Amino acid sequence: MSFWSYWFWVGTLTIFTMGKRKLPLSDNNTNKVAKLSAFGFKTPGLNLVSNENSPANVDIPVKTTSSASSRKFLETWKFGRPWLRYVCEQKLMFCDICIRACVKNSFTVGCDVMKKECVVKHAKGTDDNSHGAAVQTLEEAETMTKTIDKVISKNKTAVLAALCNVHFAAKFNLANTIVPELNKLCISQGVSELMQLKVDQHTTYEHHSSIREFQQSLAEVLEDDLVVRIKESGVFSIMIDESTDVSVHQNLVVYVRILEKVLGRVQANTYFLGIRELCSATADSIRAETH
Repeated sequence: MSFWSYWFWVGTLTIFTMGKRKLPLSDNNTNKVAKLSAFGFKTPGLNLVSNENSPANVDIPVKTTSSASSRKFLETWKFGRPWLRYVCEQKLMFCDICIRACVKNSFTVGCDVMKKECVVKHAKGTDDNSHGAAVQTLEEAETMTKTIDKVISKNKTAVLAALCNVHFAAKFNLANTIVPELNKLCISQGVSELMQLKVDQHTTYEHHSSIREFQQSLAEVLEDDLVVRIKESGVFSIMIDESTDVSVHQNLVVYVRILEKVLGRVQANTYFLGIRELCSATADSIRAETH
C-alpha cells in the first residue's frame, strides 16, 4: 500500500466515526437546546421530556412592576371635586353625586385603582351611568323640587284665603253656595291669590265637596283648640238639647260652658261642641249618647 493510499483510508475512517458518534451535551448546551425545543425546534436523538432541569419544569423569575395596591390616594385629587370621597379602611374611592343619583359605575361600588387619570376620566364621562349623567339627574330633580315648592306655595296661599271665607260663612250661618260668590268679591277687591283655586276649566276648589272638606278641616282645628281651653279652665259644664232637622233626623246638640280669664276677670263663656245623631229622642238614648 502506498503512502497516500494509507492516509486516504485513515482520513475516511475518521470522518465516518465522527459522524456516527454522539457528543455529550454540557449543561449550558442542554438548556439552550431545551429553550429552542420550547419554541418548536426539534433536536433529533435528544429527549428532554424527562429532563428535570428543562425550563418547562423550572420556575423562571418574572420581572414584576408596581401593582395597583402599592399606589396611594392623594388629598390633592379632591381639589375642585367635592364629590370625591376616599374611605381609608376600605382603600376605595367613591363619588357621592353618582351614589345620590343611583347610577351604577366603579365609583358607586368603590374604585380601587389609585390613579388621578381614573378620577379625571370618571368626571368627564357622558354615558347613561356616568358622572355627567348623575349631575344632570340631580340638577333636574332640584329644578323639579323648586317648581313643585313654588306651585304648592301659591296653592297654599289660595287655600288659606279660601278657608277664611269658608270660616266667615260658617260663623255667620251663611249657606255654602255663597262661598264662590264671596271669593269672586275678594278677587275683585285685589285678592289675586284666590285665582289659584281654579286648577283647570272643570276643576276648582269652589265645588261644594271642597267646601265641606274645608269645613271639616276647620272643625278639627277649632275642636282641638276648644279641648285645650277646657283643660286649662278645669271647670266646665255640658248643655245638651234634642233637635230635629228639616230631613226629620233627630240630633243631639251639645254645648260646653267654661270659666275663662278675660282682661284679669273670670267670666263664663259658652261654646258649641258638636252635633250627635240619635237613634231615638228618648231619655235613655240621650243618656247613652252622652256617656
